[in-house]
Amino acid sequence: VDEVLAVGDVEFQKKCLGKMGEVSKEGRTILFVSHNMNAIEQLCNKAILLKNGQLMQYSHNVQGLIHQYLKSDDQSNNLEWLNVDNQFNNQFFKPTSFSIGRNNTSTNDFFTNNEDIEVHIEGEIEELHNALCIGYALFNEENQLLYWTYHTDSKQEEWPKLQKGNNHIVSKIPQRLLNEGSYRLELLVSLHFINWICEAQKNSPSITFTIQGGLSDSPYWMVRRPGILAPNIKWTKI
Repeated sequence: VDEVLAVGDVEFQKKCLGKMGEVSKEGRTILFVSHNMNAIEQLCNKAILLKNGQLMQYSHNVQGLIHQYLKSDDQSNNLEWLNVDNQFNNQFFKPTSFSIGRNNTSTNDFFTNNEDIEVHIEGEIEELHNALCIGYALFNEENQLLYWTYHTDSKQEEWPKLQKGNNHIVSKIPQRLLNEGSYRLELLVSLHFINWICEAQKNSPSITFTIQGGLSDSPYWMVRRPGILAPNIKWTKI
């Protein structure tokens, strides 16, 4: 089957998916060829990785193989910033690292939209200040601000307890909120309504990452949707 889901309307796609399911249950093999990673992940239970006509890998771990394929194809993301130049020197919060990863580890490939994506911020505090706010701003590839967040967004008793010395805070980007594409995070550090330490689009360190796949479990949603965001919204009948 060569790009069968790329042609026809929704009903045609639904019919194709149903037919492929029927054929596979009869014990026959379907070879699905596509550039749509989300469709491959949903439809296939085995995958092969080819490079220059040579078989590189054969695996039942379809998502893992997709990760490997996209990793080899794109090394453009910068997932970590380290303050090697001793910038932003101040007593309230001097950032030392700003990174993004999964399961408390950094990575150098893309992220799927249905996994936990962790944002890590580390820094040194010499003097505690009750107006300190630490967070990030998220931009898409058109440089549109999608949202920004601080560690002080929730009620005060839920804020991370900062202390003098080294501090490491972490938050998660909401699952299945973003569309497929490239994104940029810029570090935010300020004394609330007093002054900026790291201000977005002015002097902030930035990191970049890519969302690819994991958009939805729906068989009708296998590609990037129109719009800036692509949240999964649940519907019910009343």
